[in-house]
Amino acid sequence: MLANNIDRLLDEALSKKSSTRLDRLLEGYRLSAQSEGKSPNSIAIVAASVRYLEEFLRGAGLSTNARPR
Repeated sequence: MLANNIDRLLDEALSKKSSTRLDRLLEGYRLSAQSEGKSPNSIAIVAASVRYLEEFLRGAGLSTNARPR
């Protein structure tokens, strides 16, 4: 299951349609961090930080896209 998700995300990242929204990047980070054996607490800290950043950006009316268009 994890390998299938990683393969799917890699395919998306390499396609021209890949998303750079923070929520999609966070999903990729979680899968990558799990496959690298990072602790669940470390992953949770990074995920919470990204969610806080995303909430701040949305609240300020700013884009959550990591790549400017």
